[in-house]
Amino acid sequence: VIMKRDVQMYLGGVIRDLRINRGITQEKLAELSDLDPTHISMIERSLRFPTFKTLFSLADALGIPASKLVELVEERAGK
Repeated sequence: VIMKRDVQMYLGGVIRDLRINRGITQEKLAELSDLDPTHISMIERSLRFPTFKTLFSLADALGIPASKLVELVEERAGK
């Protein structure tokens, strides 16, 4: 069982890695996902857990389905 804090940590890392691999800044990701850059920073640093709507917005902005984002978190968690 993955604990909420662990999911938050893995999700933040996955989002950060996807963003960096695509060569975009937190500011650009925020623009693409219609979020505040501070919100992106807090998610990446595991200080904030995104809502379901935010998760879909981030996935769309990163060019992947939300299901793939969840799959990447599960892979990182070793599931």
